[in-house]
Amino acid sequence: MLVHLQIRNFAIIDQLELDFAAGMSAITGETGAGKSIAVDALSLLLGDRADSSVIRHGAKSAELCALFDVSALAPVQKWLQERELMPPDTVPDATGLECQLRRVISANGRSRCYINGSLQPLALLRELGEVLADIHSQHEHQSLLRRDLQRQLLDDFGGHSTQSRQVRQHYKTWQSLAERLRSLAEGEAEREARKDLLRYQLTELQELDLSEDEPTQLAEEYQRLANSGRLLEVTEQTLDQLYDNEQHALQNRLSRLQGELENLLELDNRLQPVTELLNNALVHIEEAS
Repeated sequence: MLVHLQIRNFAIIDQLELDFAAGMSAITGETGAGKSIAVDALSLLLGDRADSSVIRHGAKSAELCALFDVSALAPVQKWLQERELMPPDTVPDATGLECQLRRVISANGRSRCYINGSLQPLALLRELGEVLADIHSQHEHQSLLRRDLQRQLLDDFGGHSTQSRQVRQHYKTWQSLAERLRSLAEGEAEREARKDLLRYQLTELQELDLSEDEPTQLAEEYQRLANSGRLLEVTEQTLDQLYDNEQHALQNRLSRLQGELENLLELDNRLQPVTELLNNALVHIEEAS
């Protein structure tokens, strides 16, 4: 039940506060007096879209606030509890349970929505509005136009509520099993595709008829070919240092040292072993080159 409605800087209203008692309340007046403004404000509090045109001329923002007694509205209490939007220290199903909706509309057209003081998106405010109140007019918020409610009313009238709940439960179970079946079918298809790939690869390997050592040889050959650029670069650099560079080639330098040592053998024959080592080194370098 709507208990209190507060409007500030909305349309032609500067400030307005209305208190509602149990039973029927009527707002009367001549045409153009602004009776529908309260209904428009309530529509925005229930999730209707708004723009800056609703702000009173000269004001920076419009503020709307409504207080509902939800003590007798179990679906609303459940909705608030599921989203942790019940006021602190609230006892479920107690009397005097209240729900406050507040909306602030800025001059840039944006708005902020609050449920029991907690900032929430407009979609959530609209969702709560659908279970909290009905506005019967040529506009929206008419729950009687919703097909799900029409079916519910028809089932209740025919005394089929229990069967309806059972059908819903069976349908949910069927959906769950259908999804499980679809998942299993997809998994089986993936396994079959994997088997086909493995069979194809196995056939290719069998047709190659490789010897025991051939896979290792092929892997080594692949390694050489994959790194052929690096191998060629390093071997060319090594060859240049050993042989091709006339000034700094290692072979040329060792040859000169060998000649100088041979000239010194006449002076000191103890250099003979060193000369032989250089000769052997030159032989190995020539073979490497």
